Amino acid sequence: MTAKLTSTAQALVHVSHHMFYLGEPYTDPDPRLTRFAPMNGLILVQPGNAVIFVGASEGFVNVTVQPRRDPPPRVDASEWDDVVETSLRSSSGKVRVKTFMVHWPALPVLTTAGPGEYRLLVHARGRDTAPDLAAFTPNEDYLIVVWPAPAAPDLIHKQTDAYGASWRQAAEKVQQSTAPTAHRQLHA
Repeated sequence: MTAKLTSTAQALVHVSHHMFYLGEPYTDPDPRLTRFAPMNGLILVQPGNAVIFVGASEGFVNVTVQPRRDPPPRVDASEWDDVVETSLRSSSGKVRVKTFMVHWPALPVLTTAGPGEYRLLVHARGRDTAPDLAAFTPNEDYLIVVWPAPAAPDLIHKQTDAYGASWRQAAEKVQQSTAPTAHRQLHA
């Protein structure tokens, strides 16, 4: 059986503080958690939200979404700089692309099977084009493929951009600095 595509849509998405996110209605990422670097350099999952880290500090990026009923037949990373697959649990079944602005981009709901577990396959390119600058003309592209599937560990399909590498290095430093504290707390 071939994987079935539910829909494909594209929009310009406003980014703020190097991020946009996928989220459920009436939820926003916990700002305390967004200070942590994503271990995979691209996406940080929180309950009901997934924060995508972009190179531009402010402005716009191109986002294409593909909600699916089944996983894609294969992952083609050839046109992308970073490609990461992760899991997200949706309690509402109404996860969509959101920004920190008042309006939501005109993109469909991504969790087409309702509440439950989903896999997110996030593709990124262009994050090294103008990192830390405002992008009034989009320099970055994102493809987000979503399908229902049990939770599983992250899969790294490709990691080549310097921007993602800087987040991975920052995450490693945080992990190393907190590991002894966590170890002491576990064994206290």
